[in-house]
Amino acid sequence: MTEQKVKKLQEIFGLEQNGIIDNHTRSAVKNFNIRDGRGSDDTVDEKTIDRIFERFDIQFVNNDGVQVDDNDEYTSDINESTDIYSTQLLDSDEYVSSGDYSNKEYIFLHHTAGWDNPYKTIESWNSDSRGRIGTHFVIGGDSIRGESEHDGVVVKCIPDEFFAYHLGGTKKHGIDFYMHSHSVGIELCNFGQLIQRGQSFYTWAGQRVSDSQVCDLGFEFRGYRYWHKYSDKQLNSLYFLLKHLSFKHDIDLNVGLKTWVSTFEDGAFEFNEKAVAGEIKGLLSHTNVRKDKYDVFPQKEMIELIKSL
Repeated sequence: MTEQKVKKLQEIFGLEQNGIIDNHTRSAVKNFNIRDGRGSDDTVDEKTIDRIFERFDIQFVNNDGVQVDDNDEYTSDINESTDIYSTQLLDSDEYVSSGDYSNKEYIFLHHTAGWDNPYKTIESWNSDSRGRIGTHFVIGGDSIRGESEHDGVVVKCIPDEFFAYHLGGTKKHGIDFYMHSHSVGIELCNFGQLIQRGQSFYTWAGQRVSDSQVCDLGFEFRGYRYWHKYSDKQLNSLYFLLKHLSFKHDIDLNVGLKTWVSTFEDGAFEFNEKAVAGEIKGLLSHTNVRKDKYDVFPQKEMIELIKSL
């Protein structure tokens, strides 16, 4: 397998074209396979790459890696398609389904404060009585009891041109309609803050958490030192999705969290008056616009991911 083929595969998925089959590349292939009905395999071999190239009408000369008969329009089409993640749309009355709000200027990071299965999260939004509340994407995580088959799986549940309320109200929290309607929300399946009892750790709902799932920040963030760890696969998928959304909606990932983690790291996730006022349009955390929220928290691996964008 040539480096050029791997770079072309990475270009398709909007990733850094380093020619290395890294975790980000495997995550992108895994989500493509899920959407393509081929399970959650993340193997990147010659057969897999050729199948993906065939899907997008890309041909390579195998002996030197030179591409031929390339469609000049493929890049735009691919990066605007949903073939790189699974889709399970909410019912149309669970999001604002009139008008056109396809012009997105913000990406907000959340976590669900719940279990690992993204499909179950979407089903719960469909069946609850809270109204049109949800995010465009949900990323599956590790179970508090151990590994999960949903770890790193990306699911889209709201069409690009619409939105649901995911940040808070105008009167109570100062968050206006514009920010809701012009932002993309991403939920990570994660329980968030943990409570220590003796040598064990528990979720807010009282479930015991496996020791392997506990993140010790080494300091308190919003009153808690211990958190349910964002998994490696989950963060790999988040990286891939952020790059994809940045390309698709022309959102500058250097604005917001990336700027802040480079200057005051852990404090990047704290409340920010300018963010609430709509003066900072880029990548933000729910905690940047709400003093009473815990998503997302400054896990070391999350900080490193943001720095690498």
